[in-house]
Amino acid sequence: MTINKKKVLMITLRSDIGGGPKHLHDLASNLLSTTVYIAAPLEEPFGEKFKALSKKFFPLKHRSFSLLTLMRLIYFCKNEDIDIVHSHGRGAGLYSRLISFFGIKVVHTFHGAHFEDTLVGRLKLMLDKILKHACDDYICVSNDEYIKAKELAIIGNNKVNVINNGVSIPTKKEPLLLDVDEKDIVFGTLARLNYQKGIDILLNELATHDFPKNWKFLIAGSGEEQSKIENLIKEKELGKNVKLLGKTNTPLRFLSSIDIYFSTSRWEGLPISVLEAMSLSKPCVLSNVDGHKVLDRSEYSVLLYEDFVESCKKVINEKDKYAAGAMKCVKENFSLEKMCRETEQVYYE
Repeated sequence: MTINKKKVLMITLRSDIGGGPKHLHDLASNLLSTTVYIAAPLEEPFGEKFKALSKKFFPLKHRSFSLLTLMRLIYFCKNEDIDIVHSHGRGAGLYSRLISFFGIKVVHTFHGAHFEDTLVGRLKLMLDKILKHACDDYICVSNDEYIKAKELAIIGNNKVNVINNGVSIPTKKEPLLLDVDEKDIVFGTLARLNYQKGIDILLNELATHDFPKNWKFLIAGSGEEQSKIENLIKEKELGKNVKLLGKTNTPLRFLSSIDIYFSTSRWEGLPISVLEAMSLSKPCVLSNVDGHKVLDRSEYSVLLYEDFVESCKKVINEKDKYAAGAMKCVKENFSLEKMCRETEQVYYE
């Protein structure tokens, strides 16, 4: 019996470097029984890739909402006979859940359920609560995220599916990207320069602890706090050890070039960049927060730190064990194929 493929419009308000856009790209590239449409910004590095993957592409503005765009999206869905809208991230979720009032099924993935105690943060949470029932299925990318979403009361009584983020295991060795001294121990992270990613936490840890001068911390990414972070690096006299590299369109080459991956994030869903580092057998030193805790599957899968510098020393001393543990954890628990098949099952249910 032939099954008619579901027509799914995936919506994201970001096509720049980040776990959300990478997740959507991997998902859209590996769905077997779904006709994929994508609505996203045409920005590097994923904009053109989304366009190439999509049967029909709908351009959006980066992290921007407008009523006119909402009406155009509704018309697009009706005109193309879209079966399901699958939104990724909070901004896209605002579009999708308003679209649901026009008789279209909606699936929403949070990519980091969280609350910031600011005026804007409180308004965002209020909107999430108001619209929490305007969704047919939610997807949480880890059990930590599911627990957080319940705590914030933003999922109502809707069906919720926990589908772990997944990555593929690289089959070829990436050429090295960085020109570094052989004596250096290179720590690296892929991160937007914003409050969530906690780069200021890293700088404060390094400024208040003694650490070997051959430790180099390389940060690939850009964002709204770049000037603030640059000033903090100067203020704390860390310029010889901490470098901002800006955006990279070759994240796997960057990850292949470092010795140890680190993250000082204040919260996460389940970060793709960490999973990719683990798939390359990179030891990981991570903040002890939701989204990282789910990776602590065995003694040597990742190290969740209390004292950042001391944890870095521990990982260096047991680097081979953490490298092997990271790879084993990803292979057994976070495969791309499993993520895609479980997501497609949500569509057909």
